Amino acid sequence: MSKSKVLKLAFFLMAGLVVAHAVGYKVEKGGAITISAWYEGLTRVPMKEAFVNVFAPGDKAFFQKGRTDRRGRFSFYPDRPGQWYVLINDGRGHGVVVKVRVRELRAGETCSPGLPLYFKFIVGLSIIFGVFGAVSLWKGRGGG
Repeated sequence: MSKSKVLKLAFFLMAGLVVAHAVGYKVEKGGAITISAWYEGLTRVPMKEAFVNVFAPGDKAFFQKGRTDRRGRFSFYPDRPGQWYVLINDGRGHGVVVKVRVRELRAGETCSPGLPLYFKFIVGLSIIFGVFGAVSLWKGRGGG
């Protein structure tokens, strides 16, 4: 395999790894708060059995703890309004802190923060192009 093909292959593999390392989530409000967590990548893979700690507004001790189900979901019933924090961690370096503002809840209210996957992929490719461009420029000037 030529050096050019190896570099192209490495380039696309690195782009996939950059995207695959992210964690996404969605919050659903309606009586209970349900959070779905997944690993971002070309497909969404649920964070199965991830550790979850829920902290109520103003409390230092956790309100509730548990694990996500096989679909990466976790639910809890808040007992007061305010800013809640939900920490989700798979124990292998992937995690997210979800801030949930509890006011008067309406059935079926949802939010899904973050950038779209295609945008994250474009940013990852841009970073990789920038690194390869800088290395090529450096080598072209006799630096290596």
